[in-house]
Amino acid sequence: MSDYTGPGNYEILPFDAQNMSLNVWGGATTAGTAIKLYINTVDGRKQLNVRGGDKKDGTEIITYEITDQVNTQFILKAVV
Repeated sequence: MSDYTGPGNYEILPFDAQNMSLNVWGGATTAGTAIKLYINTVDGRKQLNVRGGDKKDGTEIITYEITDQVNTQFILKAVV
């Protein structure tokens, strides 16, 4: 489950690979750095996924049609 309780600093973690995260942008390594996510389709009917549900470093994040499969779910974890 997500830790989201309101405004604060959070990491975006793939539900199925919680040792990975989308919390680095432009090579920054400090807490509180802004994250930017872009929809790479015009119609916005795509979503982010972990390729194949893999959990290794360097695994690709790709887009697929919207679904509720476990490799398409992301959670928010509080940065403490």
